[in-house]
Amino acid sequence: MSVNEICELDFFEFLRKWGGIYTAFITHKTLMEKEGERVYVNSFRRADITHIHSFGPYALFKLLTSRPTVVSSHVVPQTIIGSFKGAKLLYPIARKYLKFFYNRASVVVALSPFAKKELKDLGVRKEIAVISNPINSEMFHRDSVLRKEGRAKYSLTEDEFVIVGVGQIIPRKGVADFVAVAKKFPDYTFVWIGGEAVKGIFPSSEEVLKEAPSNMKLAGLQPYAKMSLYYNMADVFLFPSYQEVASMVILEAAGCGLPLVLRDLPQYKILYGDGYIACRKGEDFTQAIQDLAEDHAFRVKAIAQSENLAGRFTMQAIGKKFLALYNSLLISKS
Repeated sequence: MSVNEICELDFFEFLRKWGGIYTAFITHKTLMEKEGERVYVNSFRRADITHIHSFGPYALFKLLTSRPTVVSSHVVPQTIIGSFKGAKLLYPIARKYLKFFYNRASVVVALSPFAKKELKDLGVRKEIAVISNPINSEMFHRDSVLRKEGRAKYSLTEDEFVIVGVGQIIPRKGVADFVAVAKKFPDYTFVWIGGEAVKGIFPSSEEVLKEAPSNMKLAGLQPYAKMSLYYNMADVFLFPSYQEVASMVILEAAGCGLPLVLRDLPQYKILYGDGYIACRKGEDFTQAIQDLAEDHAFRVKAIAQSENLAGRFTMQAIGKKFLALYNSLLISKS
């Protein structure tokens, strides 16, 4: 079977660094290669399956000229809120375009049951298959060598308690909450990995960063291949984002055995069950960090929950679901 993986972010180096769509695309490409399928990337050639991860002009061209097509719905209209300047103006336009786009696919892949509901509410009438993103466990696993390397990079001892967060520095990612929690624990080290917003396009959290305490470090944008180092050097993954479809960074952190401290979002409960610590407000995040730092038994339990969560999203398990979907499309086409 041949699969043409489409993602316009791959065209330009600077675009590859922004957001989790490119990460999901790379992970899915790796998944298909591991399954022994013939993989093309943004190719004009004919393939058995065209799998689309972006929604720009080239993706639209491939969507309208290829069959069968699978579209992963990494973006839903709600994602626009808090992600772009002028979101209130963009929102109705995004709804119309995404509805048009997704309804041209042979099958739309929702990354969670909650995302499937959002797609139906949007007016998507094509078949919707719920298949989550997988973890590349060859990259994201516990690694004592990377832990030492990461801590040496920031002159941290093995005894220091380190909390890491990942994402663009925009309001939707909850950067202000991360800063607020860092202020509560001056003896712990907080590290945020991610780039600052592009002025004129994304809303910025620069003013919030000016209030960051001295125990909070900004690692900036990091290559995908280096992310395992940052997870491994940490003791906790703190991710106070206000809206996500199915964030890759949560699964990556889980794969590296970090306790997950996340905002209490309905989509998380459906997708991750009890694999994380759910926090509704600032005080909850503070309490979770304190408990993880001071209560060994609580931390051990949280690590076990995270590891159990990671085990549900292996490439082997997710690969079987995608191959079954592809084969069903090819059978119906013949």
